[in-house]
Amino acid sequence: MKRICNWSVLAMIVLLAGLATMLSCTKEDNAPYTLSVTEIGAGWAKLSGRIKDLETYSNTSFIVFWDNDKSVLEGTGQKGYSYCTVSDGKLEIELLGLIPETTYYYMYGPVINQKIEKSDILSFKTKALPNGNIDMGTGILWASCNLGAKQPEEIGDHFAWGETAPKTSFSWDNYQWYQDGAITLYSMLSKMVRLDPEEDAAHVILGGKWRMPSKKDMEELSDVCSLAMTKYRGVPGMTLTSRITRNSLFFPAELQIPEQPYYKSQYWQSDRSDVEDTYARGCKVTSSIKEEYYGMTNVLWVEFDIYGLFERCTGGLIRPVMDLQ
Repeated sequence: MKRICNWSVLAMIVLLAGLATMLSCTKEDNAPYTLSVTEIGAGWAKLSGRIKDLETYSNTSFIVFWDNDKSVLEGTGQKGYSYCTVSDGKLEIELLGLIPETTYYYMYGPVINQKIEKSDILSFKTKALPNGNIDMGTGILWASCNLGAKQPEEIGDHFAWGETAPKTSFSWDNYQWYQDGAITLYSMLSKMVRLDPEEDAAHVILGGKWRMPSKKDMEELSDVCSLAMTKYRGVPGMTLTSRITRNSLFFPAELQIPEQPYYKSQYWQSDRSDVEDTYARGCKVTSSIKEEYYGMTNVLWVEFDIYGLFERCTGGLIRPVMDLQ
């Protein structure tokens, strides 16, 4: 009798396990549509799926809501959203401008009669930024971190424009290319509009084909990228993700005004100013939470200004680039 009871219990366990497997498979197999994360990078993610019930959903739009704050989706879910590409019963969408090493939450569903059949809230985590030479799809390679830094989130060294050694104090009095009230390197009377290799800090320090980016390099980078102002490993700055290669870069910003807080960094370009001798071109990365701005409170102020002009004697950061040829 004891043996019969043991076999009965075992049979019941097997039966229940099989039933649970059958129910889970049935639920998945009978789902009218699916969408899941199939590829993940540092600043992007790809979601793919298919419409199984084509008769019902063949001419239906599908929408995805996402945010790195789960409570947003638990509320209205309207902060970030995009429509899927629908083709031959397949669903696909790429989310760009994401924050590296961050958990994102998403839900999706068809739009029927102006109402959305939302799925459960799902999640994924973006990858860390890579270290090395990064192809952003502009024909050159970008360093993953600033000159003098070892990690993408590190600020690195500061340089005056046209000087090849870093320093910590910056003024016209200690600027190498200023004497008797006049600029001695590449004035507006000069035909030179860009730093030569011997005055290019990136080239002098790193050697090879490394150099400072030009204004054109920065323009091309901005044109092909989706931008996300964020903190990476606790450091405020801007993440740029290429729509061509899906690779990402992070430009950290420095704390300027603790009370705000206000973060700003200037990144040198190799072009001199065509406006005034004492200025050179650069890119400004700004991040700030302003307590009040035109009647609004706690406003996030973000900027990636590639058309900045800065006094040559001031301390700027350098993001090296390398020519492929």
